Amino acid sequence: MRFLKGIFRFFVPAERTLLFTTFDQAQYFKMKSAIIAAGISHRTKIKGEVGN
Repeated sequence: MRFLKGIFRFFVPAERTLLFTTFDQAQYFKMKSAIIAAGISHRTKIKGEVGN
């Protein structure tokens, strides 16, 4: 049972929290640098299309 719980926690960690959502690149980099400066471990997920 512990093994299955470990696999589940790997793919769906309890610590996962949405911190910020933006469509503006300047806001994204401002927030990302603030998170890095605070020493917060994080991951970024970017979705969408780039172009016209």
